Amino acid sequence: MKNYLQEILRDTKYIFSGPSSTQSSVPYDIVFILPPKGSDGWILAGLCKEIASRLPGYLRFRLINFGEKLPLAKWYFFSHYMFYIRSKRNIPESKIFRGSCVFFTHMEADKHNISDNQVFSELDQAHHVICMNSASQKLLTKKLKDPMKIKLVIGAADHTHFVPALHKAGNYIGFSANYYERKNPNLMFEIIKILQEEQFLLIGNHWDKCNIFQQMLSLKNFRYVSPAYKDYPVYYHMMRALISTSTLEGGPIPLIEAMMTNVPALATRTGFTEDVIIHGGNGYIFDIDSSAEQVIFLIKKLGELKADTRSTVLQYSWDNFCNNIIELFEL
Repeated sequence: MKNYLQEILRDTKYIFSGPSSTQSSVPYDIVFILPPKGSDGWILAGLCKEIASRLPGYLRFRLINFGEKLPLAKWYFFSHYMFYIRSKRNIPESKIFRGSCVFFTHMEADKHNISDNQVFSELDQAHHVICMNSASQKLLTKKLKDPMKIKLVIGAADHTHFVPALHKAGNYIGFSANYYERKNPNLMFEIIKILQEEQFLLIGNHWDKCNIFQQMLSLKNFRYVSPAYKDYPVYYHMMRALISTSTLEGGPIPLIEAMMTNVPALATRTGFTEDVIIHGGNGYIFDIDSSAEQVIFLIKKLGELKADTRSTVLQYSWDNFCNNIIELFEL
């Protein structure tokens, strides 16, 4: 997904428009609000594509442009809660308007220079709020006035694309993530540096922006690859485990992707980790403030896992995910 706009447009019949496109006089059934141009690799843009591919009607993808009026539509699907907060006043007044669906992954209000209470107050005005994990659902259930508008829909992956290897699994301990500081590169580095007898593989984009990346590359037991998204299963097949060291997540989606290829996961207690990982069954969970030594202890316990990892996450398919969201729209 190096260019998410190309990914969304490829093999779809839906209308795409950037901020400067002329408004249509014909109302749309649903307008999907996407991140601004340049947000390459954003998984939530792909999420919109998956939902749209299973919907009938007159649909439109729209890049967010704060301050500009949105196209006339029955429904609006906001792929991030900040897009809704900044744009809901630009929804055209019309008799056909039925509501807004807001996708909520995790709370990160301070990043956007607003308070948590402001987020809750604004989300109170949405018609549906879709949570990606149980932790977010519990938080919003406590904070929003109407808990009935909140729907839990755990993240998903393509179970027909992410399949087990035909041959014996590889021997890499893997990481799969685009670079953000919240991915906790310092912990990754410490694990790789200490566990010299293991080989580590990182797949993802933008890691050249990480201030310790050159130090990571200097380690002889570390390899970095930035593949096309369609090739990710090839690299999961090279792994015998996937680690997520993130301090904050809505997902992470790579957990499901890897586990669908029968790779067990070790992940921090954030996002939907506790929804998809059975500790000691199909993987292990560790606290966000865990030390490298504590994670390494779990890596060395990998041999104790006997579960068919894929079977434990097949329910998190795109079909199930999208159908749970589609039923919210009254088309």
